[in-house]
Amino acid sequence: ILAKCTHYVATTKEIRDGFIERGGIAPEKISILPHGNDTAKYPQSNSARRRELKISHGVDPNQRVLLFCARVVKDKGVDTLQDVWRILHKKFPDALLYVVGGGLNELLDELRKTSAELDDSIKVIGEVDAPQEFYQMADVYIFPSRHEGLPTSLLEAMASGLPAVTSDIGGCEDVIQNDVNGYRVNSEDAAAFAEKISLVFNDDERKKIFGNRAAKLICQICDFATVIPKLAEIIATE
Repeated sequence: ILAKCTHYVATTKEIRDGFIERGGIAPEKISILPHGNDTAKYPQSNSARRRELKISHGVDPNQRVLLFCARVVKDKGVDTLQDVWRILHKKFPDALLYVVGGGLNELLDELRKTSAELDDSIKVIGEVDAPQEFYQMADVYIFPSRHEGLPTSLLEAMASGLPAVTSDIGGCEDVIQNDVNGYRVNSEDAAAFAEKISLVFNDDERKKIFGNRAAKLICQICDFATVIPKLAEIIATE
């Protein structure tokens, strides 16, 4: 079936390159189009909303909050996440790490154990139907995944105005620009993650600028109002 197609849509540059290198598909037959996101469901946060939500969750408004919102499985870099948090907890003992998402029970228990060792600073929330308030409450989003297409949770976080520190992998490279709207680092380098997160934790203006740029980019390239007409145009052309 793949060989009979007249045109191909890749959601990321890495997937496009795979079509070319492993599938032998001519580059002119491939369009890059991210999958859509209903950005209206992920409104951009601001300092007042962040403060309101922190208070509602029993968090001091001045406490820094790092968010991981994804499946709690090894490929998402949960082991790296814990190493990052051990470094950050020493630098920011009052900060909190929120882990939102279901997954492997043994990894969730491991996170709870690590939290107990680090002054109960990791809040393991589990799976939720509506993660919006966590995106809007957090100060920085961390995404240490090892393999991705175009990660939906990252798009949601960015639409919500969260600066992100992610792995330097396919998918993330399509939306995260270093020192523009976030940072990309080696997926196994916990020290590099901690360094970049610290930069944003310590600089409210950087956090605001990165967050604004992140939200603007996702609205421009991933909103359904943009993606659907482009897909329709590709189909009509072919």
